[in-house]
Parts: sequence; C-alpha cells; structure tokens
Amino acid sequence: MRFYFDAYEDSTLVRDEDGLDVADLVAAKLQAAKAVVDAAKDLVPKMQIGTVAIHVRDTEGRVVYTAEVNFKARSFLKLAYDETAPAYLPVEGQD
Repeated sequence: MRFYFDAYEDSTLVRDEDGLDVADLVAAKLQAAKAVVDAAKDLVPKMQIGTVAIHVRDTEGRVVYTAEVNFKARSFLKLAYDETAPAYLPVEGQD
C-alpha cells in the first residue's frame, strides 16, 4: 500500500509528493512514529520549543494518521519575572 508522509514543523508543512510503499496501515503508523521522533531530535540541540508532526495520507489524500511531538524546554535556575515553576517541580521560595 502506498502512503504519503507530510512533515509539519511549527508553521511549515512539507508535502510528500512521492509516497512510500509499506505493507499496511500499521506499518505506515510505525514509519510515521519513527520519523517524527527523528525530526524532533533536531529541536533538542537548539533547545527550540516547537511541534513536529507527520501526517500520513492515503492514496485518496485523506489524512489517516498523525504522529506528533511537542517539545518544550525550560531552565529553572533563574525564573523569569512572570514565570512560575510547574506544580510537580518544587522551587525553594515558591509556594
């Protein structure tokens, strides 16, 4: 079966015009999951906040599956003026 794997990073969408032949939808989902994790790795060295997604389309152009990673990195060494630590992370001097 042929599926198309469109890559989405923040506001940029790159459509897959060629597609990929895989055994079935389960294999397409696995391919998308691996691809989105690989794409998200590019955000880490830059400590860039962002969303990466792979939208899987069938031969009729319908999106049949989406794999998505939301990456957010924060430093708690020095909190910004209006920033508070999440409840699950106690910070000395904050309630």
